[in-house]
Amino acid sequence: MISRKKIAIFCARIDNWGDIGVTWRVARYCAQEGHEVVWWIDDWHAANAFVAQTPRPSTLTMRLWHRSAPTAEDRDQVSQVDAVIEAFACGFSDPWLAAFAARRPHPPRWIVLDHLVTEPWAGSVHGLSSPHPRLPLDAQWCIPGFEPRCGGLLREPDLLSRFAEWSDTEAAVFFTRLTPLSALSYRRVSLFCYADAPLSGLLAALAADPTPTLLFVPPGAPRQALAAAGIALDESPQAWPGTPHVWQPIPFLAPDDYDRLLTLCHLNWVRGEDSFVRAQWAARPFVWSPYRRADGAHVQFAEAFRTRFGGHWPLTDTETRITDAHDWRLALTEWEAWANHAAAWRETLLQLPELGQTVLGMISPTVR
Repeated sequence: MISRKKIAIFCARIDNWGDIGVTWRVARYCAQEGHEVVWWIDDWHAANAFVAQTPRPSTLTMRLWHRSAPTAEDRDQVSQVDAVIEAFACGFSDPWLAAFAARRPHPPRWIVLDHLVTEPWAGSVHGLSSPHPRLPLDAQWCIPGFEPRCGGLLREPDLLSRFAEWSDTEAAVFFTRLTPLSALSYRRVSLFCYADAPLSGLLAALAADPTPTLLFVPPGAPRQALAAAGIALDESPQAWPGTPHVWQPIPFLAPDDYDRLLTLCHLNWVRGEDSFVRAQWAARPFVWSPYRRADGAHVQFAEAFRTRFGGHWPLTDTETRITDAHDWRLALTEWEAWANHAAAWRETLLQLPELGQTVLGMISPTVR
């Protein structure tokens, strides 16, 4: 039997959409499991834009997070929560920590949900505690990752059924929302990269490729990356001169719609960690732009993932061969083998812990 909890999830938007995406999915998961969830976000406009067209459980509410100090209403909310999830070590000010510590009869459970880790050390850190030096608060670390002893990956109970193959009719109806073209007549590529993504190799390979390709490009950084390569888009389908390909600008999609696009494309260029994980569940060939770190650690993260994934296709944009048109031509030629490898990889991921269950288990051993 579910022990209903009131859970507060705090998210600070840093610069892109990954923090919002991950915490939204965790919040929705917990609410769908029967818990009352308050999703606190410091960028109200971005959060609303992200979930505007996404069904939300009645037990999931949003609040603007005043990071400097809680208001009187915030304090009242905090006094009722059983658990606090601090996403990506976003940090709490002293007034917020004092509000947690004042909760009676005891402070809430405090879970620090860290960034996704591709390296083996994730299993040795997951579950460790960090007591506050002055207050009666004890932070416990939840490390998402690919190790059996870590927090695992977020996978909603109905995810694979939602990712099941659609009929051509269903897929065609979906694509009518994105393009006036007959999308099923094309090879389909989604481009959700950072502005500095090294696209030269893929673009050179496609420019000489005879297979008509429809490339879906959301606003923001992906279009900036194309503009840097000399391809300027407006909001209409745009033929790629000298090729049979078409650029299709699309709006920023709601999470569930983006999931569907990933499953219906033949190749997905993704970034960060939210779209990165969703692309793996979609079981389609993908290229990953890891989040850039000032210390260059993202190269090590990418290498650790490549070692796990195996295969010899272009996989992360930290690889030198990602800018080689010849390597891309081989990858596109071997697309079917790449797709089979991606499907087999997803079966491997199904053996990992499910992150939502991990979080709820850390909140209370009675929560299932």
